[in-house]
Amino acid sequence: MKPYFRLLRPGTLVPPMAGGFLFGLMGIRVSGLPFTLEVVLLALLNGFILACANAISNITNQIHDREIDALLTHKKSRPIPSGEVSIDEALSIVVVLMIMALGLAWFFFPPFYGVILSIIFAFCWMYNSPPLRLRMKLFWSNFAMATPRGALGIITAYSAFAIPLDSRILVPALAFGIYIFGANTFKDYEDYDIDKKMGVRNFCTVYGKEKASMIVLPFLYIPFMIFILNGNYILLLALPLSVIMTVILKNNPALKQQGVLMWKLFYFQFALMMLLYVIHHL
Repeated sequence: MKPYFRLLRPGTLVPPMAGGFLFGLMGIRVSGLPFTLEVVLLALLNGFILACANAISNITNQIHDREIDALLTHKKSRPIPSGEVSIDEALSIVVVLMIMALGLAWFFFPPFYGVILSIIFAFCWMYNSPPLRLRMKLFWSNFAMATPRGALGIITAYSAFAIPLDSRILVPALAFGIYIFGANTFKDYEDYDIDKKMGVRNFCTVYGKEKASMIVLPFLYIPFMIFILNGNYILLLALPLSVIMTVILKNNPALKQQGVLMWKLFYFQFALMMLLYVIHHL
């Protein structure tokens, strides 16, 4: 079972699972529902469904990126390019996870929840799969990651228990969407040479690593400006991580041997900001 477990990329599932649970708790608080065991279990289920959505995106990406991954030293040992998991097996897992996630969503939560989750899956297809394959296109690759994993993911989690037409959820959806649009670029530094060879168009391959670093830099601070304008000063506790990433980018704009570190800092800061925002509203 180990190759199938690795196929999910479990380390990347923590933020969506945590975000689903946390913003679910926020929706429970806003709607005035009692924190019974049943309601808390539903909040955990909320996080599980969003983690499944992220796993589906991860597997779909590995299916369509298998030729690129096979050329990358740090990715060629992944289950698909290494031959441990076949394409048919990976597709089967995607189908099972999607049926399970959508079934749970439509059965336990309001219709709006199921609709937005379906849109998230549509973005997964558009990002990874032909004919659109937005993953290969400048600007659109970042947009297709930021929209479902930032904005729509948070709105979906909240809508499990409360109506999401509320500035308390639309503001962080906007801020986190902007944050992921820029910071998601950190995943492209380590893959630069092969991505350029294979025709992938992103900020790194089109403008070069140094210029890409300058493009990304504002996105590490714009979300905090949005939170401050909205009175969410507690989010400033996560600002030192942006300063640390800025120092790294200034000293090493090409992120030589530090691309993975920046990717981990991005994930940690994202999770921390979600936690701080929800604490502020509980």
